[in-house]
Amino acid sequence: MNKIIDEYLKPRLLEVWDPKLLYNQRTMNDLIVEFKKLNYYDEEIFEKIIDSLLVKKRIQNIYFFETFHQFMNEVNENPKGSLYQKWTEKINQFEEKHYTADFKWRYNAEERRRRTHKELVARRDEFDWEDFVEVETTDEREERERKRIEEEQQRKYSVYNKELFVKQVKKYRAEGKTMIEMMVYLDVDEEALENAFQAISQEEQLERLEELRKENKLPFAEGTTV
Repeated sequence: MNKIIDEYLKPRLLEVWDPKLLYNQRTMNDLIVEFKKLNYYDEEIFEKIIDSLLVKKRIQNIYFFETFHQFMNEVNENPKGSLYQKWTEKINQFEEKHYTADFKWRYNAEERRRRTHKELVARRDEFDWEDFVEVETTDEREERERKRIEEEQQRKYSVYNKELFVKQVKKYRAEGKTMIEMMVYLDVDEEALENAFQAISQEEQLERLEELRKENKLPFAEGTTV
């Protein structure tokens, strides 16, 4: 199985990492879970994961935080791995940035586990509820509203513009939205999405052919008919 991952999955993951996986915490969480099940170890992919997490503004939930934190420490403490003791500084950076008051209350970083309900009750007086609330500034609120209106307008007009529609579908796909979610957000039927997926696939194939052409690796001579 590891050989199959190295040969087929790994190259594809690295190829689409920045445009599709860099901002998708759920996918990174799922990759870690599956790699652990398969006992799969790859330094290049693992470095991609931790570097991506360090640029995140926040970790979405306690479950992702637990997976990421345990994964980092397991890799860092594995004497048989090539990353042994190389992630200590990065783990410190991760904790400094993402180990918020909320996560500190619910997760024990030293023992690398979520706290039990009994522990949470016992610690309820140690934290101020304001530590768990992110106060949004006026500028942040206005910027968020501006983006919301802009996205709403794009969704509205994308139905009438094929190029914009395909762009919107690509954006939602990169965010990990399901087909049903896209149909709801864009107010379109399944056929419209299938056509968009086909257009995206053709576009990606052309981009790949262009890359091969630049690298002089085309499987056929230019000017010939396939």
